[in-house]
Amino acid sequence: MQANDISGVVAVSAGDRHTVALKSDGTVWTWGNYRDGQLGNEKSGDPFDRLIEAYAGPEQVIGLSNVTAIAAGHRYTVALKTNGKVWAWGHSEYGQLGDGSTDNRTTPVQVRNLNRVTAIAADGDHTVALKSDGTVWEWGRHTGVQLGESAGADRHTPAQVQNLNNVVAVATGVSHTVALKSDGTVWTWGNNFFGQLGDGTFTNSQTPVLVQNLSKVVAIAAGNTFTLVLKSDGTVWMWGASKGNQREDGEYDKQITPVQVEGLSGVTAIAAGFLHAVALKSDGTVWTWGYNEKGQLGDGTYNDSATPVQVLGENGIGFLNLKEN
Repeated sequence: MQANDISGVVAVSAGDRHTVALKSDGTVWTWGNYRDGQLGNEKSGDPFDRLIEAYAGPEQVIGLSNVTAIAAGHRYTVALKTNGKVWAWGHSEYGQLGDGSTDNRTTPVQVRNLNRVTAIAADGDHTVALKSDGTVWEWGRHTGVQLGESAGADRHTPAQVQNLNNVVAVATGVSHTVALKSDGTVWTWGNNFFGQLGDGTFTNSQTPVLVQNLSKVVAIAAGNTFTLVLKSDGTVWMWGASKGNQREDGEYDKQITPVQVEGLSGVTAIAAGFLHAVALKSDGTVWTWGYNEKGQLGDGTYNDSATPVQVLGENGIGFLNLKEN
């Protein structure tokens, strides 16, 4: 279904129950559940009230302009402005808005003590920012691992991830974080119960660890319990566990080091959902694999798939083309 009354969109991000769009004029538009203020337009109350209004069209986030990047987390939203500063709104039980408090915000507030930011990421209840000097900063929920420092309390303002530099991209899972360095290597930290850190162990790490046997990476993505990367040769590699890997006994196959996704080449972009993954190929087709209970693989079935299946159009052929005309 196409979102009504919105055009000129250059980026989108999906949170737990809300969607965010960035327009070419630097404004941000949202729709979906607004219970915790994650829409940024002063709405609050019964989340079901918003379902009807969402079909009427997205609404603009109040008091926010000159935005260059967006990220939607669990019931909160983050935006990066052209001046390198970050703004956030919505749920803040764990300090994930970074304004020094745990108060929910229905309109944007500036993240404290943070500038020269070039990229942002949000998932679960923690937020990550990449600065122009290649350092990474995090704040929000602290389960003892994913903030890249020694175990402690939640962070209500940004803290630098130690022993990590020359980073060019960041991604966040629900309880782990991923960083791509300029030399093509990948570093991870956080929860590792499913092997999602890719360091050959199931040991949680409070500081970044090098993903084993991996090089020439150009893009990264993180799901709930797995990590996904794109290499310069167009191949995709992943580790950890997704429901597409579930065995007949109901347990997950857990990969503690990267394995190549079979039957997939010529990939130009990747994305990770909660328990499924998506790849865009150079021919404009889209391929998915993993969990499919709600039809999120788009292949016309509700069957989980451990290998990529092509997203189908109305006539049973691949239709999604994200390349420029």
